[in-house]
Amino acid sequence: MTTIHSLLVGIDDYPALVAPPLGGCLNDIGGVRRLLERRAAAAAPRVLLDREATVEAVGTGIRDGLGAAGPGDTALLWFSGHGTRLPAHGADLLIEATGHNQALVCADGPLPDKRLRVLLDEVAARGARVVAVLDCCFSGGATRDPVLTARYAPVREAWGRAA
Repeated sequence: MTTIHSLLVGIDDYPALVAPPLGGCLNDIGGVRRLLERRAAAAAPRVLLDREATVEAVGTGIRDGLGAAGPGDTALLWFSGHGTRLPAHGADLLIEATGHNQALVCADGPLPDKRLRVLLDEVAARGARVVAVLDCCFSGGATRDPVLTARYAPVREAWGRAA
């Protein structure tokens, strides 16, 4: 029987950062947690809320928690919080069509999409099916192939005018 291993991260309050508070992330994580706890095939979800959700804690949760998923298991990362973008530097400029890196905003700072991708790839290399639900802005680069063409719709000036 396959097992669902999950890391659920919800951040509404960002007191250490200049970021506006959010109003539904903890509620969303609570709902996902209840859903997983009702499934017989789900291991106990690992949950990080608000200040607990540091960059280090999220990385450790992926490596250790989701890393327990073996061949045929599902590893679920659910992040609900802020996302951001940062100026790209060095080699990242060659693969970032926008000139920016994307990042999840953890309680103490950003977790860059490239780092997140490495962590998730390590879990997938063990044979687990990796599912990442990133309920935040600027999350597209975390799981997409970096050599694919960016899928951004061009912004047209007319879109900004009132109808």
